[in-house]
Amino acid sequence: MPSGNPGSAHPCELTPMFAALHIPDYPAVAASPERQGELLEQLVALGESLTPDLEITAADTVILDLSRLRGNADRVFESIASSGFEVWHAQAATPDLAHLAARHEGTQGRWIEPGDLAAVPLGMLRSLAMDIAPLALLEMWGLQTLGEFMALPRQALTEQSEWFGRQLPQPERWAETLAKLEALLGPGRVGVPVPGASHAADDFTVWLAAGPPVLAEARASRPACPVPLHRYRPPHEIAVAHEIRGRHPLPLALLTGPYPGEIIGLRGPYPSSGAWWEPAAAWQRLEWDIQVASRNLLRLVYQKPARWQLDGIYR
Repeated sequence: MPSGNPGSAHPCELTPMFAALHIPDYPAVAASPERQGELLEQLVALGESLTPDLEITAADTVILDLSRLRGNADRVFESIASSGFEVWHAQAATPDLAHLAARHEGTQGRWIEPGDLAAVPLGMLRSLAMDIAPLALLEMWGLQTLGEFMALPRQALTEQSEWFGRQLPQPERWAETLAKLEALLGPGRVGVPVPGASHAADDFTVWLAAGPPVLAEARASRPACPVPLHRYRPPHEIAVAHEIRGRHPLPLALLTGPYPGEIIGLRGPYPSSGAWWEPAAAWQRLEWDIQVASRNLLRLVYQKPARWQLDGIYR
């Protein structure tokens, strides 16, 4: 049952008011379209039994507009609890707030204000119908929760967004830009990444951006790709269907992870190794650039003895 702040009007007496209903175990039936359809029908039926004003916002979530119910809204949540249908729910003054709150275990089951979503993972915004390009940019900055995003100064956020747009060269603003980045990220955390000498995937040093130009060593271990690679940190460990061809495994399909499916195109493998003179530190890896049936372009890595992982996605 929703609860308001002490000394304030009960949320059920306020308009507008929205509730979201979410099926928490929906991913467990992702492989069964029939079961997915049955669950969505049950969710819609539960929602329609409470109010005719509803909207399906995802395959596992519906939004109820309770603005007209006013004092009768408590009956809605009592009905949800007694329905026998395992469903998470949350209430808020806007549909998007309710949608996000109902999908996160720590915020479901109560009335939500914007500040209550601070612990919600930033990636949960992908469940909203929105342009995900800004979200990818925020994740690239290292933000992980909505609270970290809300803590950013709005003026700084606007200015930083402009830095990534295409502009005419303005050398006189370079020092100003570096100063703003250091103010956001901290002293010594802004620079130019330069590959290390070991050729390991994550071996690099950072040269101060304000210093002299750095000429990185050219490496021709793989064909150049004009599409940027968005690295996963840490990589996603996955299961891969494969067969042995000569000395190397040949990947055929991704069985788990964020992009399961048949591999319809690839180039590679591109082998690399290092520290072979130190048995405890020696490493070997094979890399492929692959395209799966969903048309996503990915970096796939195999490390002996039997470890597969996705290192990133080309965007």
